[in-house]
Amino acid sequence: MFNQSIHDAISIACGEYPRNFTEIEKQYILHDPVLRNELLAWFGTALSNGYWTKANIEFMKSLQLNSTQGNACGSSDDSRAQAQLKANQKNIRSLRDKIRLAAS
Repeated sequence: MFNQSIHDAISIACGEYPRNFTEIEKQYILHDPVLRNELLAWFGTALSNGYWTKANIEFMKSLQLNSTQGNACGSSDDSRAQAQLKANQKNIRSLRDKIRLAAS
C-alpha cells in the first residue's frame, strides 16, 4: 500500500500541479529500477507538457546520464548506498506511519 502511495505522490509531482520531488522520493526512484525506468520513459515522451519542474528535469537528466553509463551506484559505492538505503527505508516507514495517522 505504501509503495502505491509513493508512486502516486511521484506521479502527482509530474502532473497537473507540478512540484519538485522530495529527497525521499528521489531516493525511492533511485532504488526502484522499475519505477525509474517508467519515469524515464514518461519523461522522454512528456517533457514538453509543462508538468516537469526545472529541478525535476535536472534530476531526470541525471538519471538518463546514469542509465547510459551503467548502474547509478558503482561497486565502490555499495556500502555507502546500502547505508543510505537503510536510512531511506527508515524515513519511508516514518512517512507511512504519519500517513496512517493523518488518514485516521
